[in-house]
Amino acid sequence: MVTKDSEQNVQVPPDVFWRTCLRAKLRDVLDRKLPSTKTFEAVDTNVVVSVTDRSQRDLVKRFDELDIDWSMLEAQLQTWSHLTSIGKSLRIDLSFNYMQTRLPSERSARQRPARGRPSVSDQMLSDRGLQISTERSSTGVSPVWPDVYNLMRCTGPPCRVGPYCWRDATTNKHYRLKTHHLRTLVEHVEQGGELRCHDDVPDFLQQQLYVEEQ
Repeated sequence: MVTKDSEQNVQVPPDVFWRTCLRAKLRDVLDRKLPSTKTFEAVDTNVVVSVTDRSQRDLVKRFDELDIDWSMLEAQLQTWSHLTSIGKSLRIDLSFNYMQTRLPSERSARQRPARGRPSVSDQMLSDRGLQISTERSSTGVSPVWPDVYNLMRCTGPPCRVGPYCWRDATTNKHYRLKTHHLRTLVEHVEQGGELRCHDDVPDFLQQQLYVEEQ
């Protein structure tokens, strides 16, 4: 657990609170709590909007990186606003998920023959503030997602669709990969599929990217 925090009696819309307060607090947590020798990037944000009324279902959403649709959250709060007159409380829970990134030198070292025991897998941060944990399966096998993310990481200029993309070998065009695309690739590998290069991206996902680009 890196940090967990709550804000009571917020009187401004969610987007205003994010711009004027919460975003700066998040940056401060990252600067103070994470190792300065390593770099991290936002993967996605999980949001739960709820009200203390059992007859109402929570609004549960996931957004890529920090690209939160604040208008959607505000609309839900407005829908429930009348319940505050009978003593009900409105709440928004935010979970910012971060992943440790590798430097080029670290990727090169990973490609060299390993000696001794393998290192612990990359760390992923998550929680309603930020939570850090090391992922390793019960069999002792490291998870596959760090390798998938590193393979699909955007190489930078001239590509500007990043931070992750799929490169079409036929047209040399780059297609942006969002979090749900990357999770599909992780599941593909976990189920025994091959993913050693961009040409190994499953046909169904390639077709999905073509359609989404139109």
